[in-house]
Amino acid sequence: MRRRWNDAAGWLQLVWAVFLHRTVAKKEQWKRWQARRNLALCRAEAHGRLPKEMADRLKLTEAHIKAKIKDGKKVEQVGVDAAAREAAAEEDAA
Repeated sequence: MRRRWNDAAGWLQLVWAVFLHRTVAKKEQWKRWQARRNLALCRAEAHGRLPKEMADRLKLTEAHIKAKIKDGKKVEQVGVDAAAREAAAEEDAA
């Protein structure tokens, strides 16, 4: 039964990540939405979803998904707003 719940939770996290990926529109909130998407990808992986499956659903490469999962782990530690500010600062510095 627990496996079924983990599968369902992973699937829901993946659906949430796809929704966030496809609906982000406002530039001001872009980094926050991306941080939330990365967190959802990280959680979907924790619940058993494979990066290949996520890549297929999001229409991104598997390497890109793995990088975003890594970013999601960072978001989990520092929070969405802090991760978004940090990503914006990195982009401004580049």
